[in-house]
Amino acid sequence: MTQKSAGKNPLLIPLIVVLVIAVVAIALLFSQNNNLSAQLTKLNDEVLSLTATVDTVTAEKSALEASLTEAKASLEAAANAKTEADATIASLNMEKANLETSIADLTTKLDSVNDQLTAVQKDLSEANTSQSEADAAIATLNEEKAALEASIAELTSKLETVNNDLVTAQNDLSAATSNQSEADQTIATLTAEKAALEASVAELTAKLDTANADLAAANAAKAEADAAVATLSEEKATLEASVADLNTKLDTANADLTAVNTIKAETDAALAALNEEKAALEVSVAALSAAKAEADATITALETNVADLNAKLDTANADLDAMTAAKADADATIATLQTNVADLNAKLDTANADLDAMTAAKADADATIATLQTNVADLNSKLDATTADLTAMTAAKADADATITTLENNVADLNTKLDATTADLTAMTAAKADADTTIATLENNVADLTAQGEALTAELNTTKTTLGSAHSTMEELLSQNAAAAGYSSDVIVSAILNADGEIAYLRVDASGETEGQKVMDPAYLTQFLGKSLPLTLGEDVDAVSGATVTSQAVIDALNLLDPAYDNMLDDGAVVHERAKVTAKAYIVTAPGHDGTVTVTVTLDNDEVIKGININASQETEGDKVMDGDFRNQFIGKSVPVVLGEDVDAVSGATATSQAVVDAVNKLGD
Repeated sequence: MTQKSAGKNPLLIPLIVVLVIAVVAIALLFSQNNNLSAQLTKLNDEVLSLTATVDTVTAEKSALEASLTEAKASLEAAANAKTEADATIASLNMEKANLETSIADLTTKLDSVNDQLTAVQKDLSEANTSQSEADAAIATLNEEKAALEASIAELTSKLETVNNDLVTAQNDLSAATSNQSEADQTIATLTAEKAALEASVAELTAKLDTANADLAAANAAKAEADAAVATLSEEKATLEASVADLNTKLDTANADLTAVNTIKAETDAALAALNEEKAALEVSVAALSAAKAEADATITALETNVADLNAKLDTANADLDAMTAAKADADATIATLQTNVADLNAKLDTANADLDAMTAAKADADATIATLQTNVADLNSKLDATTADLTAMTAAKADADATITTLENNVADLNTKLDATTADLTAMTAAKADADTTIATLENNVADLTAQGEALTAELNTTKTTLGSAHSTMEELLSQNAAAAGYSSDVIVSAILNADGEIAYLRVDASGETEGQKVMDPAYLTQFLGKSLPLTLGEDVDAVSGATVTSQAVIDALNLLDPAYDNMLDDGAVVHERAKVTAKAYIVTAPGHDGTVTVTVTLDNDEVIKGININASQETEGDKVMDGDFRNQFIGKSVPVVLGEDVDAVSGATATSQAVVDAVNKLGD
């Protein structure tokens, strides 16, 4: 029965074999699925570990960047401290130069004060000398007053000398007073400069202390920078170790990814084989269905074996049901496996994406690490440069310390000089007190001199009155004027003849001649005094060398003043061919703005003005009307003249201009 059943169910064994294979394949698939899940889990763990490592590296990078920032800040602070130290040292050097300049200025001012004190003493001596000279001049004036009628010109000169001496004495007094004020001001200035100098020394000392504190702070900042550099170097070594570890982990992750890809390929191959086995199972099921149909036909045909066949059929049905259930289970398992494969594919895609992201992150990390390494190299270079700067700063500090020591020595010397200056100021103050005493004495002497000057002024006024009377008398006497043709213009003479007909006074106007000054020289005119008219050039008087024609004109004009001249003409006597009256000179006066204006006018035979001299020395603006431009307006005019029509007034001297016109117009009365 068994063999028959077996013989009648030829598909049972293949079906069982297929089922066994399917079960083994499913078990293998489940085992591979579990292995794949374990590997994925391990890969996820490693990815998480790598992510944590990346986070750690990122944190360490941030900490390193913060450390770098702090180190840069420390370096900048050290650089700023160095700059401030350099600026402080430069300021100290500048203040040292200013202090030396102040000392030089103070020395110069002290020398100037000494010079001024010497000048004051000299002025006092000159004032005393001027006082003595004034006393001598007063005595001389008293002597000249007694001989007034005989020496009018000499007395006038000496009076002017006395006036000049008096003005000099007054100027010396003003200068002495001014010098006293300047001395007081100089002493006050020196005192203020001393106080300012002491304040500058105190300020300089404070700045030196500040510079020392700044240098100490710079050294502390350098020490902090050195510590920061050491810490940064340690962190750099740690970071490099972390980078190496990260590279190792990335290599491991790449190897794991390669293994995952291999497992994925193997899984794809197993899935393909499973699909092929499923197709074969479906073929077997189709064949089983055909066999079942054939069995049904056989059962119908073999009715004799129905019971056995039904039993076998029942068994076969049971087996078929079991197989169907197994097939359903296999289908469910396959569906589940397909779902798991789909999930695994999705996870593989995710893992691939994560791996791509991780690869990109690794590239970014590599770039960041390269940048960080570059920054570290730059930082090392900057640290080297900073170390060099700090070395230079240390050397500069040593130089600054030496400079400060020298400056302190200079300040000590300056204090010594200030003490000496204070002693000099004390001595100067004592000298000023002596000078004040001397000036007080001088003021008393000047007061006496002023009183004497006032008395002298009163006498001078009296003398001026006398001189005025004498001048009026002289002007009347000098109305004897004559003119003769010279070399290039008329020569005018004014003379006083005494009772014996001798020349007692002579004045010559030859200003129009080239050598006119020579015959107007008092030394030349002295030889005429005491001589009687007529005169002969070369016998009675000598000619001036280089001015023979002008000398002859003086003789000719004088001879015209001889009363016997008309008789000489009547008798037909031969006279010098140039001895003819070509013009007459007149001296006239008129009151001006401040005093008397004296005008000497020369009229020709037609009463036309040929020459004019103006003496307006008593007027404030007298020089303006004595100028040739104003005088030349009268030449060629006939008397009377009108101001504003015939001649123009001088701007700022209208009253004096009118006085000149009034004096000229007196010739027409």
